[in-house]
Amino acid sequence: MMVTPGLLSGVAVLAMLGLAGWWGRVAYRRIRVQERRNERIVRLLGRFRGPLDARGVFARRVSNVFSFIADHVRNFFYSIVNYGAARAAIRKNDYVVFGALAALLLLAWPSFALLGFGGIIAEILAWVLAVRALYTAIGGRYNARLYEQLPDTISIIVRSLRVGVPLPRILDLVCREASQPTAFEFTRLVQDIAVGQSLPQAFANMAERVDVAEYRFMATVIEVQAATGGALVHIMAMLEKTLRERRAMRKKAIAASGEVRLTSYVLLALPLLVILLLAIQSPTYFNGLLADPRGYAVLALAAGLWCLGLFSIRFITARVLK
Repeated sequence: MMVTPGLLSGVAVLAMLGLAGWWGRVAYRRIRVQERRNERIVRLLGRFRGPLDARGVFARRVSNVFSFIADHVRNFFYSIVNYGAARAAIRKNDYVVFGALAALLLLAWPSFALLGFGGIIAEILAWVLAVRALYTAIGGRYNARLYEQLPDTISIIVRSLRVGVPLPRILDLVCREASQPTAFEFTRLVQDIAVGQSLPQAFANMAERVDVAEYRFMATVIEVQAATGGALVHIMAMLEKTLRERRAMRKKAIAASGEVRLTSYVLLALPLLVILLLAIQSPTYFNGLLADPRGYAVLALAAGLWCLGLFSIRFITARVLK
């Protein structure tokens, strides 16, 4: 039985991808285990500023080099797939990352069999776009819920301040009474304060974590009030009024752009509808296209252009409504 060079190349590519994925997973898991061990030591021995490390000088230098490389690779990967949009929403990111890498490896062989090395490149690009779209969608939905719940959360804070409840107890009240995911974020805020962070720093960390402009407004208000003093209740009341007005204006913008977005989606659905009707009317219509390897390249190009149109519409709409 003759073994073709293409088959050998495909097997080699799959072997290299599998080995790289396995090595990356092992290295990442080791780093995470070390980080959890250090965090546990710091938590148990709170009077120390850093983790207790009894290894040799050479072992520490090697570990630092691997940590440096792993951090930069992880940051580069997260920037490509836009993980920052969903870093507050996804709590078990390991499963998502390794599941996506497993899907990439499983689809490598069919892509190579259909289009050769061009198929591998197309698969990687499609995988990056799909993971980026997933993270963007998850982060967008998470931040949208936080945005919708923030005025009501600030209303709870304002009413409690007016009756004389201290701010730490108000934050505990928000953790118990607010809806998710606001209650989860304020729980993390209370935990940051409990381990020694100042109130402005804890709010700033929360605003950076969720990446919502209105949360940055609230963090700025807390920081200014802590630095200059003044009645926090009046400042928070003005912030609540401003946020409600901004939310009303945003809903008006969404309603005004609804017709344009619907028209765009209808235009995107027309090619799919035409393909479906042709396949129903003449089942053998696309046989010539599927029998030629160049037909798969045409289909891949058409699918890529269709996805590009969809992403362009969503990108422009998101920029207008931001």
